[in-house]
Amino acid sequence: MATSSVTPGALAFVGPPHLPSLEGFSYLSIVRVQGNSAIVRKTGSDTSDDGPEFDVKLAVLRHRIVESVEAELWPGSYVGHPIAFVQSAGDSSDQWAYGLVTGYSMQDHIAQLHVRHEAQTVCVQLRSTSTVIAIDRLNYALQTGASVNSMVLNALELLDKQNQVIVACGKSRSGLPSCVTSTLLSVPYEPDQRVPLIRPDTLAIAYVRRQHIVDCELTARGKTSADVFKDPVLEEKEAAPDTRTNTVMPNVSTNDVDLTFSDSDDEGNASANTTRQAAIDLVRLQNRPLDKRARYADTDIQELFMTSDADVPTLETRADIHSSMFRPSQVESQVRNAIAHTGTLGKNAQAVLEAAQQARHTRFLSTPPVLRAAYDLSFGIRGLSLMHFRRIFEGVEAQYTTDAVNMANFGRSNSHQPANPPANIGEIVDAFDNLLYFAKCFYNTTVCDFIKTGSEFIVEYAAFARPDASTCTMLVYWINSKLGKFRSLIIASNIQAAALVGREFTRSDGHLMELYQAQQDRRVAAIVASGPTRPAPSTKQHHPREHKTAKASMVPKELLAVLPKQGNKVMCMRYLSKKGCTGPVPGKCFDPNRAHFKPLALPADAKSWIDKHFLGLASDFSDL
Repeated sequence: MATSSVTPGALAFVGPPHLPSLEGFSYLSIVRVQGNSAIVRKTGSDTSDDGPEFDVKLAVLRHRIVESVEAELWPGSYVGHPIAFVQSAGDSSDQWAYGLVTGYSMQDHIAQLHVRHEAQTVCVQLRSTSTVIAIDRLNYALQTGASVNSMVLNALELLDKQNQVIVACGKSRSGLPSCVTSTLLSVPYEPDQRVPLIRPDTLAIAYVRRQHIVDCELTARGKTSADVFKDPVLEEKEAAPDTRTNTVMPNVSTNDVDLTFSDSDDEGNASANTTRQAAIDLVRLQNRPLDKRARYADTDIQELFMTSDADVPTLETRADIHSSMFRPSQVESQVRNAIAHTGTLGKNAQAVLEAAQQARHTRFLSTPPVLRAAYDLSFGIRGLSLMHFRRIFEGVEAQYTTDAVNMANFGRSNSHQPANPPANIGEIVDAFDNLLYFAKCFYNTTVCDFIKTGSEFIVEYAAFARPDASTCTMLVYWINSKLGKFRSLIIASNIQAAALVGREFTRSDGHLMELYQAQQDRRVAAIVASGPTRPAPSTKQHHPREHKTAKASMVPKELLAVLPKQGNKVMCMRYLSKKGCTGPVPGKCFDPNRAHFKPLALPADAKSWIDKHFLGLASDFSDL
């Protein structure tokens, strides 16, 4: 602050400690001077020039005069507010971050904002408004656009996204909307995370949960008496057991001092009421030896401030109690926030799984390992399979759960068993139905639509083909890979990009064709390895006409070996062609060893044979 005379046209930077009538720190433009008072008007980037005028004593303004260069970017207007800023150094350089402005300084006519970011204080140069944005508390709690590069999301685009969050939350009547957590946030929303919050009047720092800020901001004004700077949940945890230690912890972060001047020019120096014992206790706490303590101890925070070294407790470990609890990782929480049903958002992960285990929509064997994997769609290489959702029967469930699985241990030590492969296509259809029924109460609509697309594909496929057990196992592997790909795209991009995987549930999918071709190659190799077999000579006399009808097929044996089968019968290629099958009656093949059905895929050699000898594929089978 510059110390200069109070003259018309000068700028002053004052706050509620100097003028209690102000709500926060503001710039004042001095209009004129009258005796011991000055007529001033609030000014700034968001203040009109014709605002109301009021008088302030000269004693208040004398040491609050600032340079006129501050009127270019108004750095003081950021003080006491949360901001979004572009980081200029480190691994997170050029990425958006959130912080609290606790002050500012001027160096060579360049403003430097003092920002409380995470657990440190950084200086951010204010050169333009494209790198620093004053924001509301709701977006500060949700951290909209955090960790996104400023070249990908510029200041105007970030403001648009923040406005979308405010509009979506304003329309919600039941807490934080799922569309916000699943599509508009760039980092996972952790409702119980403890974050700092600054008071705009005193610049004191208070710690609250993100969920408390969201609750206060989503509640209409005038309908709640909750204080955003006082979190009742944290206060209850930190409450002292008795009144003996009420003065042990001084409020070292408060700036709540009365700087209101009297009529005289004297600036009285008030003595600070500090407690010597409290300072001693703080030093002892910082240098106290580290003993074993419970991971989730119920000890009050005031009990940690001991008056002597002999009172330092040693708390026993309780790992056995918490080893059976499910604690999702950061990536698992990120995926869960994107796919969760609105009724489960913000709830404890362990409670969500225990509720799902006994819910009426759970028709499969709901073991803790399966539910733990279903929490974030851990299909494919992460172990979860579609066949884990096979319908169960009471007798099977009772025997399996008693002998193999601990149904109360949701910890990672309780690993899930591989699912039994399907015996037929009907089991795959049933498992997909169970997964879809479960998803309606466990996942959001985007995930349900994706699962429904896969279920409809399998139902349609089962209506035209009856694949053998090995082909069904291959189908389950392919489906698990698609479900796993859905999860990986949520991590790499967002749920909108993951939803596009549903378009890959088709017979012409490249991965499915590769799996089918590999299966046919294995079958051909097995036939070749077994060697040629000669038919036993027959002594039976055949009529010349009978010999003509029983002649060998024109189709090469190598081609017959790779043709799809339905049971023990090989697919009829004439049935798929424009010529059609020449069977004795409609629907019956000319060869009793062949069957009429539409295969999952058609080998390239078979398609070439049909094109060459039977005029190509019929219109009903042109997609093969």
